[in-house]
Amino acid sequence: MDLQLRIGELSRFALENNLSLRDLVHALERRLLEEALQKVNYNQTQAAALLGIHRNTLRQKVKDYGIEEPSGFSLT
Repeated sequence: MDLQLRIGELSRFALENNLSLRDLVHALERRLLEEALQKVNYNQTQAAALLGIHRNTLRQKVKDYGIEEPSGFSLT
């Protein structure tokens, strides 16, 4: 599916459900962080590279969102 179409669906969903821009952006950002971390087995350096952000930025966002690694993994 095309990115613009997905964005349109997401924006319609947000408006229909009275989500603020801040709530929508936070939900999307958290989901991207979680999925990137899962994809690289919770290696923060690799997740940051995948997302195109600095490792320290990723670490701060993980802390801000309270994202915790599942048992058996270490956020390194």
